[in-house]
Amino acid sequence: MLELESREQSFWDLRARSSPRGLRYYGDLVHTEDRKLLSLHRHALSLLGDIRGKRILDCGCGYGAISCHLAKRGARVTAMDISAESVAIAREWFELNGVSQNVETHIGSVRRLPFADASFDFIVGSCILHHLDLEHAAPELRRVLKPGGRGVFVENNGASRALMFFRNKVLAPLNLRRGSQDEAPLDTARLAVIRRSFPSLRRHFPEMVFFRLAASFFFNDFGPLRRALEGLDALVVRVLPGARTSSYFSIVEMGTGPWNGAQS
Repeated sequence: MLELESREQSFWDLRARSSPRGLRYYGDLVHTEDRKLLSLHRHALSLLGDIRGKRILDCGCGYGAISCHLAKRGARVTAMDISAESVAIAREWFELNGVSQNVETHIGSVRRLPFADASFDFIVGSCILHHLDLEHAAPELRRVLKPGGRGVFVENNGASRALMFFRNKVLAPLNLRRGSQDEAPLDTARLAVIRRSFPSLRRHFPEMVFFRLAASFFFNDFGPLRRALEGLDALVVRVLPGARTSSYFSIVEMGTGPWNGAQS
């Protein structure tokens, strides 16, 4: 496990150092250029309700976009990432946005969280769970979450056969996969591991992200094409509502008690 964490740390440190866009790319969630994730993040964070004064752990905070957004909404945020280079960029962004006083930063592994039991009202994250050793990380997340608390994560959808075909039969042979070597899509088996710590787990599919994401692997700047493919994604869902569960992204909501309301 130490080797895995070392590889992940090196991968994301290098990514942070070599990203030409830096803060301009990841910035404040409200103004980020990464539009394909914006509405998904907003939907995920809306599940938390009123977060003023709440303690929130941003797990795998990256360059701090979500932490910054939560701090602006009045939360007391702990931003944590395994990459020191990423956390350095996040700290700069917090300072530029005037939220440094509401965000505490940590460099470390989810496998050994440096926090007391029941420290947080909520835990959030973006595309982090599928990078973790969930056998150890899921119990740790549960340990630091208060009774009645929730975890909300935007994640890839390894349970989709269409997506796994695209990943393994199209991207892999062309060497176009973007992630680290140890990541593993959040498939049914990995979701089952999380459920051992969070029996009340449900997934949301608020929008379809498929064709536009697929095109992004082949085109760096495809504004008109992107808009057309967003329309195609929306059309597919209108014609086949069940296709929504093949979206590249889902929202994973993890609770410590029974749910009220239906899955979306």
